[in-house]
Amino acid sequence: MLAGESSEVRVAIPRGINPDFLAARASDAGSLFVLEGETMGTTWKLHFRCPPQFSREKVRGIVEEELALVIRQMSHYAEDSELTRFNQAPAGRWQKLSPEFFTVLHRALAIARITGGRYDPTLGQISRRNGFGPEMHEAPVRKNPPGWAALQLADDRLEARHEGQCFLDLSSIAKGYALDLIGESLERRGVLNYLFEIGGEFRGSGIKPDGQPWWVDLDPFRGSHAGHPVIRVALCGVSLATSGTAVQSIVEGGQLRHHLIDPRTGSSVESDLRAVSVLASSCLEADAWATALFLMGPEDGLALAANRGIAAYFVIADGAGVREVSTPAFSELFED
Repeated sequence: MLAGESSEVRVAIPRGINPDFLAARASDAGSLFVLEGETMGTTWKLHFRCPPQFSREKVRGIVEEELALVIRQMSHYAEDSELTRFNQAPAGRWQKLSPEFFTVLHRALAIARITGGRYDPTLGQISRRNGFGPEMHEAPVRKNPPGWAALQLADDRLEARHEGQCFLDLSSIAKGYALDLIGESLERRGVLNYLFEIGGEFRGSGIKPDGQPWWVDLDPFRGSHAGHPVIRVALCGVSLATSGTAVQSIVEGGQLRHHLIDPRTGSSVESDLRAVSVLASSCLEADAWATALFLMGPEDGLALAANRGIAAYFVIADGAGVREVSTPAFSELFED
């Protein structure tokens, strides 16, 4: 929730919610429970209506099993992860990838292509040199290592290869994918009403026991900025992700450095943007696009999001304060 007192609350309700979908979820008479834990260097929390045939321990097991799968495949911290092994593979050798890893990599490269490389999932070592990510043990690389365009995919074989000195880092998209993976797993097993969060990113499905949707207050400042209207979003079959400078930032010599790296400079992207929030049907899309649009900046990012129909909300520095700009797809969500 946005910090500070505000008399204005703007409510966003996704359009096109199927009444039959809600009716099916309303028939779930399960009690409301909360589970939480730690993962990926942050925390997770699950609010859910637990069907009578389930126990909280069983639901926790589902969550932890899927989280372990994503970490095992896509962690850039784990020395034995599939991603680490891919990075260390010889140049030019085709590598068979797990279906989940391939799905995430495929989408990351597609967004890199759409953004002209402003979003680049191969900046792992550059991010580490800027102080974000695991400690570096690799030998120095050449000044201009190959980027995203140097990766090749074979869709029919779920294989990929690189040209050497690859430092793939999927942290800008893997967390969102984990939310989707767990949500889909819960729904397949009959847990239809839940709100799941990992590190400030959300996926919601169904409704609460009182018939209300899962309301989430948009907080691009992570509680550090007061005096702005509360934007309250109904997460019913919708995901929300925010990318910005409020987390993973370092101040050195009076200069702010953050984890959002501009591939053109190899340093933290410099713009007036402070945060970008995205609503999408999947958290993979919301997660990746929030990062990509931030990297593109307030003008190019807003133009691309509007052109592609992305529901995005931009917070831009304006003198001593900030101004808020949203795309038509985001603005259309609000009640009059």
